[in-house]
Amino acid sequence: MPCDCASARGQLQKWVYVGVSTDTGFRFSVDHTHNRVPYLDWRAQSKLQLDKKNPLLSTRITSLPDYSGWNYFVGGKAAVKNWRTTPPTV
Repeated sequence: MPCDCASARGQLQKWVYVGVSTDTGFRFSVDHTHNRVPYLDWRAQSKLQLDKKNPLLSTRITSLPDYSGWNYFVGGKAAVKNWRTTPPTV
């Protein structure tokens, strides 16, 4: 039987922007996915979120599974709780 197959290569990078949340008011966030980090060939996912209460910056780099099915990751997160509502200390 004849079979006709087609494949397409996925995007190397993807950006997602979001603007409003009902819980905290106005929020701007950017999500970035890079499916093949140069020199590593790992996948990187990064997020920047700016809002009044809890700004956030995070990233996670994940390897492809190896021959035994294990994959590895490195990640980091920087967050400030109650950024605008905390009084300054002297």
